[in-house]
Amino acid sequence: MLNVFVGGGSVVLPYAFRLSGWLFVPLLLAVGVLMGFTLWIMGFLLEAVDDRAEQMGVPRSQRDWGLIGYAAFGNVGRLLFAGCMFFDLTGGALVLVSIVIEQLPFLLPFRHNVTAAFSCVLAFSCCLLPKRFFSAMAVLGMSSQIMLILGLVITGVELSSLNEVATDQTALKAAGVPSAFGIALLCFLAHSEAPLIYQMMEDRKQWTKAVIYSMTLTEAFLLTFGALGYGFFGGSVAQSIADNIGRDLELQVLPGGLNVFLGAITILGLSTKQLVTLPLLLDATTDLFGEQLHWKGQLLVKAIILGLSGIVVLLLKDAVAFIGDLVGILPANGVCVIFPCAALLQMYGHEMRMWQRIGVRALVVVFSLYSVFGSVSTVRQQLAM
Repeated sequence: MLNVFVGGGSVVLPYAFRLSGWLFVPLLLAVGVLMGFTLWIMGFLLEAVDDRAEQMGVPRSQRDWGLIGYAAFGNVGRLLFAGCMFFDLTGGALVLVSIVIEQLPFLLPFRHNVTAAFSCVLAFSCCLLPKRFFSAMAVLGMSSQIMLILGLVITGVELSSLNEVATDQTALKAAGVPSAFGIALLCFLAHSEAPLIYQMMEDRKQWTKAVIYSMTLTEAFLLTFGALGYGFFGGSVAQSIADNIGRDLELQVLPGGLNVFLGAITILGLSTKQLVTLPLLLDATTDLFGEQLHWKGQLLVKAIILGLSGIVVLLLKDAVAFIGDLVGILPANGVCVIFPCAALLQMYGHEMRMWQRIGVRALVVVFSLYSVFGSVSTVRQQLAM
């Protein structure tokens, strides 16, 4: 679960600090606590629908958000919950492919369109790997993240030695808070994959501990990583922090062969992480269709998703943060907050105390409004650029 959390969202995290200033620290902490709470709700609801799933003959691998939606709101709920989960997962895949496409031109002397097509081919090839390789891919993904951290730290130390560390950090930029909040949600983009992880657990009673441990480690990593990136580069932080590693505040390569090597290794490692994470996302996506799809159908679904992702990232090109914002504000917002809280109210609201009902209902209302106004604000900022 930690590997899923520390995914594509972390590379745009320092950019979120640039958008909103140091106020993003308590904002990220609050979002993490909220995401941990809704993850716990998810486990609670999945346990609650186990008996019904057994009666319906639903295999454990297919007990996901769609089943929770059906238990709470019937067929309409199944459609809404599963549909939002689908767009959340495919949007996450789109963000990952976008990051790879942005990074590979630093290593490959090709045009942007060529690297985009090459990335999609590589991603599709990775998606052919069977599930038994997922654990090895998770190890590779975390190793890539460690390389990213080391590259950032080494670059920061060198900037300090040259007295070139940025000094233009700010405490608060109110206009950038809505977009930064969307990136914060993107950093905890694990709720759609969480049902699959929950059902794979040998002892599902340990779900609460798994949530606490993974969320604590994720918060510690994200706060450290984001603060270092913003502290070193300030207003010069790129949309993807990998663009800053091995470079100065003008994004020029720092002197010395080590920095060229450092930048190349970081970009290669980061691209590898995103590509090996894609099969986890797309495998969970095809689980939505249950046994209706044989391997040819699943292959077709993955090809369609990756093909559409390639077209979108080609059209938007250098807009990784914008794509991440929208994924965080719209489908991720629904899966991470709105739907679990709404399902909890529908299924157990009559057993909750009044202050509990009011609190959970307030979350639904506030985050529904944020989906609307946050989307408008993010689109306006992108059009103004």
